[in-house]
Formats: sequence, C-alpha cells, structure tokens
Amino acid sequence: MSIHIPSFDYAEHFRGALQPELVQKLIPRIKQALDTENFEAIAFMGNSGALLAPIVALGLNKTLIMVRKSIRGTHSWRIVEGDKAAKRYIIVDDCVASGKTACIIVKRIKRWSKAECLGVLRINRLLDDSSEKPSLYKNYKSYGALV
Repeated sequence: MSIHIPSFDYAEHFRGALQPELVQKLIPRIKQALDTENFEAIAFMGNSGALLAPIVALGLNKTLIMVRKSIRGTHSWRIVEGDKAAKRYIIVDDCVASGKTACIIVKRIKRWSKAECLGVLRINRLLDDSSEKPSLYKNYKSYGALV
C-alpha cells in the first residue's frame, strides 16, 4: 500500500480552508487572544467559512451561525440557521477585502435574532504572519455602507 502525499492546487485565499491542519494549529493562539472577548457563537458564510468556522468553533467550544449566500439550490428555505440564543458572535472568514461579506452576515443575522457582532477573525492573516497576535477586526464596516 502506497502512502498518499497531497499536492494542493487552490486559490491562495483557500489555503486555510483546504488545509485544516494549519487552522487547527492556530487554535491555541486564537484561544489566548479571544480570552477576554465574551461571545457564544461563530458566524460564517460561503465555502471558506463553512470549512474554517467549525474547526474554530470546536477549538473554542462555541456554537455556529450559518448565513447562506442564497437559498437557491439548497435543501432549506432558511437564509440563516444556527444558535438563535447567542447574544454575541464573531465572524470567521478567510480574509476581509471589501467588508461586504461581513456586512451581509451582520445584516442577515440582525433580521433573524438580536445577536451582536463583535468583529471578524481573519484566518489567512494569521497564516501569513505567525508572529501576528490574533485579534478581532472591528473596522469592516468602514469599507462601505451596509449592504
């Protein structure tokens, strides 16, 4: 029996999502950095979020809130699903370019519950710089109006 050696081929922003062991190694740093933040859930949207958020949620013992981009082609009519009792959440995403994804997540969750977004945890930023202290990006709204 031969040993499989992976050879990854993906867009750079999917690095963490398609190599979950890299994200798993970040969990102790993320735990330490978010230790002072009081939140119950991790919110996410899209493919990269769906691959990253559960790893982080399991590592931090948090629940999940999933926000769909669209309900077309899904088995559910719900645009948001997950822990509706959460009062505060953070968004886990691979990166923040325009802030549009974070703004959509916040807007859709506001229609669904009264939970408050504390900020965005940008996973690829941590993968790019192992010396960077994990922190919540709270200025995502400054990149444009809420969608």
